Amino acid sequence: MPGALPAELLDPRLEFIVSMDLVEPVSALQILHSQREVLQRLGKPVHWVGLNERTREWERLLSDSNWPLRRLRVGLQLVNRMGPVASGDVALFLGAMQALADELMAVLDMPSSRVQDQAEELDRFCAAVDLEIGVNLVSRGSAFSGTKIRALAEAAGMVLGIDGLFTRYDDAGRAQFSLQNYESTQFSADALRTMTTHGLTFLLDVPRVDHGERVFTQMTELARRFAETLQGMLVDDNRQPLSESQLDHIRREFIGKPQATMLSFGLPAGSAQAQRLFS
Repeated sequence: MPGALPAELLDPRLEFIVSMDLVEPVSALQILHSQREVLQRLGKPVHWVGLNERTREWERLLSDSNWPLRRLRVGLQLVNRMGPVASGDVALFLGAMQALADELMAVLDMPSSRVQDQAEELDRFCAAVDLEIGVNLVSRGSAFSGTKIRALAEAAGMVLGIDGLFTRYDDAGRAQFSLQNYESTQFSADALRTMTTHGLTFLLDVPRVDHGERVFTQMTELARRFAETLQGMLVDDNRQPLSESQLDHIRREFIGKPQATMLSFGLPAGSAQAQRLFS
């Protein structure tokens, strides 16, 4: 017998989940395409999970999934960084799921929960812990050269992305912290060859990072190395020098405490659920 549906894939606290049991196995690809046009109109992500008939494991359905399944779970995400799900989206999702069940001749099971209340409560929780911490590095005189910035970032294991940020990832491929230009120009491979800037900002996305206090320490140590090499100084958002005691305060109050709150809620920072919720 297959195990219970893992919360890393779908969590009833975060998603409105419908279940379908099919009489005959159907290709995951066919299922994904069935209501795609309708579901693309939704303002929140939809997550598809099926029981792989071959492996007897629950798996996320991806655009190239083509294995047969008879047990399907579909979750409408209730909240992301754009806020709670709209009531119209819930109605649209339910209509699409009913149409899919009819097409597949599947038994459809929907929870009778107060979706809107659940979404708004979850959104309030998210707002309380959704913090991004920035540490600024500004020049003491001459501007920082793009080539030096790139060399330092790559030596620290950071990767330049299409979003214009250098990002360091953990062994599981999750972002730990990023580096962006303090000025308006985004980093790119071409721009870095000739650009200069008078400042950089190191960023940590609190709810999406596992062991945030430790990662913040790593980030500030790296920022100090940059400051030493580039002859700059670490400052707060008011361009006042950052002391060790201020950094300790940030670490405890704005990283440690929110992450402890998330843990007590059963949603550890950096978990698969947190990655979905804070997207």
